[in-house]
Amino acid sequence: MTRLNQALARQVVVFVGILLLGLVPQQALLADDAVVLPKGLSRIFVDTHFYFPFDQRYDKDGNAVPYAQPFNTSLNSVLIPPLAPLNAFFGPGGVASFGRSNVSVERHLTEMIFQPAYGVTDRLSIGVNIPYFQYKNEVNASVDSSASSGANIGFNPGVPGGIAPLFVPGTTRATTQNIQNLLGAQFGIKPIQTWEESGIGDIELGGRYQYYRGEDLRAALTGGVRLPTGKVDDPDNLVDTAFGRGAYALLFQFQQDYMHQQDGLGKRLGFPDPGDWFINTTVRYDLNLPTKETLRVCPGGSPFCNTKDDVNIKYGDQIQGEVSGKLGLFIPGLNFSPLYQYTFKFKDHYSGDKGLDYGSLNQQYDNTRGQVQQHIYILQLTYSTLPMLIQKHFPFPLVVQVSYRDRFAGEGGTPKSQYVGFTVQAFF
Repeated sequence: MTRLNQALARQVVVFVGILLLGLVPQQALLADDAVVLPKGLSRIFVDTHFYFPFDQRYDKDGNAVPYAQPFNTSLNSVLIPPLAPLNAFFGPGGVASFGRSNVSVERHLTEMIFQPAYGVTDRLSIGVNIPYFQYKNEVNASVDSSASSGANIGFNPGVPGGIAPLFVPGTTRATTQNIQNLLGAQFGIKPIQTWEESGIGDIELGGRYQYYRGEDLRAALTGGVRLPTGKVDDPDNLVDTAFGRGAYALLFQFQQDYMHQQDGLGKRLGFPDPGDWFINTTVRYDLNLPTKETLRVCPGGSPFCNTKDDVNIKYGDQIQGEVSGKLGLFIPGLNFSPLYQYTFKFKDHYSGDKGLDYGSLNQQYDNTRGQVQQHIYILQLTYSTLPMLIQKHFPFPLVVQVSYRDRFAGEGGTPKSQYVGFTVQAFF
């Protein structure tokens, strides 16, 4: 190879279409490999995921259920304990009730991953992942207080507390606004309505060291740290979405590539020529460090109480296993990548010094606090102008990628969701 071609190869080597340094957060979920950047070269990577609107998540038994399922319930003294004194008006075993809630939730999400990366040596790359989220949780909420709903109490401004059995003169059936006002006045809960917000998630820093490079196998170790830069959950808002965990985490990943490729630039860069291929296996372990967060701690997992505490939290560690392949297609620079990924997260643990029912936090409607599993597949099509650039048939280097991701099974509150992704990479 001439000196000019060697220099050109070093410049375009950053166009490793699926190189993510192993640090891409769970939302990105692109196929990994054991490739590193060469010494002195930098790259900027932008990956955007456009989610289809979704309104379901997997319960603890792996069934897809509506997001709003926990919100559609009887508005009675079991759910709202301060109503319990009114039970006496309805005989032994009687339960005071405003009726039933009717709620639907549809989530809209666009997420972007920005990653600058740099080759420190020919074996070591460093990088930063900066996630950015645009969320809209579209909520429709109403109250059914008709006779068929089981309603037996309502609102009466003429009695102490403003709540009385429906048989008391002057008592009217509950309206949606009545219940919203009650939740705000009694518990400080914000209106259950459409929520929309954008922001940065938890930023990840780290590097990858390629400790083995052979004829048919290459292997790398990736390590890093996750910073709690994303907005955490608001305990007063039942329909918001957190952008981060509020905890530091240590990240460990092992990548292995088995290659069936001819020697050359495509093999070095992780881009198989037509007919060539390689298979990657990646194992990840996220070690979440203890943290503290203000949470609403209510008996039985109900969100309707006034008890908050700065809770000690140890989020469950997470293990991921991933198998992917990369196949060179019909023309140089065109690759197809299928991927399967399995994730298991251990149960979260909570404690405090106020003697509260901290274990109830694992029973709340957002049950991703418990044990979580998920299964995902991704299909990706990548094209790089690298071969044309080397032959001087194209004026500038470019890598673009389109992908489709489906979380097709899971449990523990994980969303049932799909997205279409678009990725662009540049180097300098």
